[in-house]
Order: sequence, then structure tokens, then C-alpha cells
Amino acid sequence: MSGNKRGVDVSSWQHPAGKAIDWPAVKAAGIEFAMVKATQDVNYTNPYLHEDLAGARAAGLLVGAYHYVTPGTPGEEQARYFIQALMGQPLELGAWLDWEMGPLPDWEVTTLYNALRLETDQVRPGTGLYTGGAWRETFGRLNLPIARLWEADWGIPAPPAGCLVWQRGQETVAGIEGPVDVDELLSTRPVNLPRPAAPPAAPVAGPAAGPTPAQIAHEAEVALARSDAALAAAEEAKAAEVADAATDAAAGALAVPRVSP
Repeated sequence: MSGNKRGVDVSSWQHPAGKAIDWPAVKAAGIEFAMVKATQDVNYTNPYLHEDLAGARAAGLLVGAYHYVTPGTPGEEQARYFIQALMGQPLELGAWLDWEMGPLPDWEVTTLYNALRLETDQVRPGTGLYTGGAWRETFGRLNLPIARLWEADWGIPAPPAGCLVWQRGQETVAGIEGPVDVDELLSTRPVNLPRPAAPPAAPVAGPAAGPTPAQIAHEAEVALARSDAALAAAEEAKAAEVADAATDAAAGALAVPRVSP
């Protein structure tokens, strides 16, 4: 393990019959961080989410939380549901998207992931991705950005290259009922951040950013087109006015004057 931090990832499965996790015992067993399942789709919140985050943090563990992604529901909706469930929770290890599903068309992968990532990043910057090697290859092929990678690979003796967190298998850990997924945190540089002074809140809209050069050029083109159109309309109206005047003059020249009786 070579100095890497040992961790666990937990969900309601680690609470059989409602049994609580003994986080001080987990800490005493050498575990230094915990990833806790928060939500799934837009209709499930882990009932032990806040209990486990508070318990793990009180025992001295670093904590993170993850959302189990479900295809078929818009990414923005899932992200907002995830964010809402985590309101008020400081997360030293941040927020993560749990991506473990069957095959999807490339367009759906891109649309769903980008929507989830961008929406979550507004409140929890640096949203990470949990997935396996096959999906990691797909993300690479599609050039999808991964801020922080948590990779599951139980069949290798060392962490996969490029990941920040490695889920390496299952073990029995004191304080947790039954087997639990175990992980290694390979570096604390990008994640060991001070806790926020206040609960994270939804972003407040600030002043609009200045236009980009491309936007300025586009607006100039639009203004020029509108100016040209207005000039053409004015010239057309002037021509019509001149034509009407000429018609009126011709009609006057041909008119026979009436003689009063």
C-alpha cells in the first residue's frame, strides 16, 4: 500500500436490520477515509447518509459522498437531487458520480455525464467519477473530462495508473457488519481541503461576464445586418414616395379644368 490512505465505501447495505456502523472502531482498524452513498436517480436518498457522514467525521476520517447514476433521468435533475441531499455537509473528499451501468449509445453517455458533471460542479467543484476500466476507456474515447477518478479494479495487485482512489476489493473491517468495499487514496494533495466555514449553498448569480471576441463579432454582424435592412427599407419607402409624387403630377397634367357655370 506504500503510505496510501485506507478507506471504505458504504451504503445502507452496511446497516443490516438498521445496525449502526461503529466509526471509532473503524478508525481504530486503520481506516482513514469513508465514501458514503448519498442518492440514486431522483427518488432515493440513503437513510443513513447524514448519520454516517457525521459519525465518520467525528471519528477523524476524511469523508466523501457519491450519487448512483441512473440512465433515463435527465442529468441536471439527478445532480440537483444529489446536491440537495448534501446541503450543509462539508466533504473533504468531495462529491462523486457512481457510473456502473450497461452499455449506452455514445450520445447518451456524453449528454448524461456532462449534464451531471456541470450541474454538480456549480456547488461541489471537482466532481469525481467512480467507474470500472471498461467505462474509463469509453470516457477516454469520447474525450470526456474526468476531474478525479475513483476506479474499481479488484483483479490487479497495484492501483491503475491515473486514478486518485482505487477500490481494490472487499474485506471485513472492525465496526462494520459483514464484508465492505475497501479503497486506497493515492494522494491527499487535491482532496485534503479545509472544511467550508459555512454550509455549501447554491451559487448566487453574479454580474454577467464580459462578451468574448466571438460574441462581439457576432453582435457586430447582427447589428450590420439590421442596419443594412433598415437602410434598404428606407430607400424602398423613398422610391415609393417619389413614384407616388410622379403619378400625382401626371394625373394633374391630364385633368380637364372645370368651368364654373
